[in-house]
Amino acid sequence: MAEDQEMVDCFYGLPEGNDFNNLFMPEESFLNLPNTADNDSPLDFVRIKTEQQNDAELMSAHTKHPEIYFEKQVGNVLNLLCYIKPGNDPVTQWKIALPISMVKSSIKWYHLVTGHTGRVKLQLSIQQRFYHIDLRKEVDKFTCTACQKHKLDGAGYGLLPQKDTKCVPFEEVAVEFTGPWVVQIRGRPHKFHALPVIDTVTNLVEIVRLENKTSEHVTRKFDQSWMSRYPWPERCVHNNGIEFTGWEFQDLPERANITAVYTTAYNP
Repeated sequence: MAEDQEMVDCFYGLPEGNDFNNLFMPEESFLNLPNTADNDSPLDFVRIKTEQQNDAELMSAHTKHPEIYFEKQVGNVLNLLCYIKPGNDPVTQWKIALPISMVKSSIKWYHLVTGHTGRVKLQLSIQQRFYHIDLRKEVDKFTCTACQKHKLDGAGYGLLPQKDTKCVPFEEVAVEFTGPWVVQIRGRPHKFHALPVIDTVTNLVEIVRLENKTSEHVTRKFDQSWMSRYPWPERCVHNNGIEFTGWEFQDLPERANITAVYTTAYNP
């Protein structure tokens, strides 16, 4: 066994003594997997039922207004407390009554999974399935550190020309070069770049990992990831970076009859 293990270690270029179970899990692969340990959905039906039973105000509302706050089987969970607005159809327009203890964690989770959306869309997303009387107030009080750090303040630019709105999916695609990003994995830094590719109508996003910013490498990755799986666009929007202005990248849209659209230098 020792000789076999030594041969496997040699074959994979690993130091001796590595756990055999980890041989097929190279560290590089973890760069493509998000860490969701702290962002798991709090909206588990069993947990909701437990928190509902511990919410004195919610249980009191159920006792006083059983026609509004009523019990219903949801999935495999019996007697889950639900809410129906007076006048709405109790068969199709009911919502799960969210206990106060789960409101903040639910708002945070929805904000993250919807791509750091604004307050109005955040509230509307939660209201599709859940109800709490103070939901809007709690959404207004919610703050996101990442949004405060990265989103621009103020009204933005004025007197901009009207946007040339597209309505046909896959008609236009926008590409960008980002990075380098450094991720710490087991105490070791790993540097990588990325190529976000966005359909400007549906906002479908593909993020392709890059090894370098040469035009030849970026062109090959764009061709392998987007061009080989989706309908070819009529327009490709990109900036004036060397990875996009190089002849390799410019040759690809020319051969595919795609119009290259350059962004302006100071207002990309």
